[in-house]
Amino acid sequence: MYSGGLGLINANAPADRRGGVLSALYSVAFAMQAIIVLLLGATATTWGLGLAVDLGAVAIAVLSICTIGLALSIKGPVPREPVLQKGAMSAPCR
Repeated sequence: MYSGGLGLINANAPADRRGGVLSALYSVAFAMQAIIVLLLGATATTWGLGLAVDLGAVAIAVLSICTIGLALSIKGPVPREPVLQKGAMSAPCR
């Protein structure tokens, strides 16, 4: 998640919103980890550690397969027009 997700965000997020997008990525990732840990802890307490480990392994496998499918479905970066900074001069037209 970290290197691939951060690279994807840095390549595609607008510069003025990049911090907010990175914050959202970390918030969602850590919230999902917390939810899964709490659910697996409750499962281990109620039905035993073996079942919790098995469910955790299945959840990781399903998420991995979904991630691979998503990565394969992405065509590639969309070409974007260069953005001129304020005060920068554009190249002369020929």
